[in-house]
Amino acid sequence: TYNIPDGDILNLRNQIRSSYNFRQQLDYNQTFASHHNVTALFGTETRQNKLTMHKHTEYGYDDQLLSYQKIDEKELSNFIGLMGWASLPDVSGYYENLNRYVSLYGNAAYTLNDKYSATASLRWDRSNLWGTSSKYQSKPIWSAGLSWMASSEGFMKDFIWINFLKVRASYGITGNINPEYSPYTVAYYSENTNVGGNYGYVSTRPNKDLSWEKTTVTNIGLDFSLLNNRLGGTIEYYNRYGERLLSSTMGVPTEGYGFSTYALNNGEMRNRGVDLNLNGVVIKKQSFRWEARTTFSYNKNKIMYVNVTAPVYFLQLDYPEAYPVI
Repeated sequence: TYNIPDGDILNLRNQIRSSYNFRQQLDYNQTFASHHNVTALFGTETRQNKLTMHKHTEYGYDDQLLSYQKIDEKELSNFIGLMGWASLPDVSGYYENLNRYVSLYGNAAYTLNDKYSATASLRWDRSNLWGTSSKYQSKPIWSAGLSWMASSEGFMKDFIWINFLKVRASYGITGNINPEYSPYTVAYYSENTNVGGNYGYVSTRPNKDLSWEKTTVTNIGLDFSLLNNRLGGTIEYYNRYGERLLSSTMGVPTEGYGFSTYALNNGEMRNRGVDLNLNGVVIKKQSFRWEARTTFSYNKNKIMYVNVTAPVYFLQLDYPEAYPVI
């Protein structure tokens, strides 16, 4: 007598992904007195992404007869065989993931004489991926920038080898959220094969103060085209400073959630660098054209702050080296 029926094992997995996106937007573009151009837009967006999954396993499957044999799941979930204790993986499983977002956004730009430009943007988002505390739900992200089309200036006419030259700079705040983290309690339930019924355990404790990662970005760039547009490219310097970086840590058992983990905002990191992109036309004929492109990047990351105080029970287990202090 076999605990598992003789024959094939058929693993079935059905996964359904559904989403909707409802977006409304107003656009404005107007030129005044032939010198002043104003563009703007404002919009709202509502999104939902839902993923459902169901898996099932059939034992003793016969692909010719399209039949399978029933098993005693409860008996096979905890038994002792010739080689010792064993258990059968769950025959069925269900999974559902639902994420929702609501956004308001807008940006505007002003250009004078096609030379001087100023831009600004603002976005406000809410999501069930962030904490329940209202002070973390209403954190707008924004940016502002300036640009100068130097090649359009009158004094640049003497530099006939410069076809295009633009200087730009911007500053702003961006946000990021990891859908793997949740501000709510995450628990798992399964059947108790010893006493019957279901039992559950907390995998992730709640954190109402969970918020998106904040990154402050400064960019300074130069766009150019030279020598009758035979050589062009961009030079850009950036400085990004990330705060409230997302991570996970072990909870303290005495908090009432057992040996569970929880997501939190912890750490700061600075990211600086320079990007250089060059493209050139080596040969330009009526029937043949040869272009070459090259890219150079320099980047330096530095962790500025991490708060990882070791829980007491980890110190008792002699693992303090796993918790560096920066």
